[in-house]
Amino acid sequence: MSLMQFSAYSKAERGLVSMSSAGKLGKSLFSLVVLLWPLLIWFGVIKHTIHWLTPVLIGLMVIRLIAFLPDGGPLREVIKVGSVLAILLCSISVLFQRHEWLLWYPVAMTSVMLIFFSHSLVRGTPVIEQLARISRPDLPPSAIRYTRSVTKVWCAFFVINGLLSVATIYIGNMAWWGLWNGLISYLLMGLLLVGEWLIRRRVAR
Repeated sequence: MSLMQFSAYSKAERGLVSMSSAGKLGKSLFSLVVLLWPLLIWFGVIKHTIHWLTPVLIGLMVIRLIAFLPDGGPLREVIKVGSVLAILLCSISVLFQRHEWLLWYPVAMTSVMLIFFSHSLVRGTPVIEQLARISRPDLPPSAIRYTRSVTKVWCAFFVINGLLSVATIYIGNMAWWGLWNGLISYLLMGLLLVGEWLIRRRVAR
């Protein structure tokens, strides 16, 4: 390999690394936008800025759908469907000039997660088992049974969370909607994730 070829190869390699890093950063930023969705909507409604915030969210979700979906993994389809639902709800909100459509996004995502998790119990491999095998492909039978049970627990959580999210919409109090969908539900999910991971480590030994 000549010096010129080696230099061109090195530049191409650095370019690929840079693109990979930018891709990871982009996916992280878009995930953050989705996590902050309830707080962004709450802020937009109470500060009367929802009329310009909604088109921005549409643009971000379109970019995410085109360029920043995960390369693989069990949750890729969930993220894809979630992005499409976000675009749809934002578009309807802009079309009818009603911010209430945006409040249904947490309910829609919870419903998608419920369908995805429950379907994995009937056909294929339970979602939690798929996630567990990413770090440990050779799960023992006890851990496999455990991950199936945990998938059922998550399904129950999604049902309860979805019902409470719907309740906050019909109550019509933006503070309560933002508190539940933007804080409390995330805290409960975090506790469930941490608790499940700690128990799984003991079961998998």
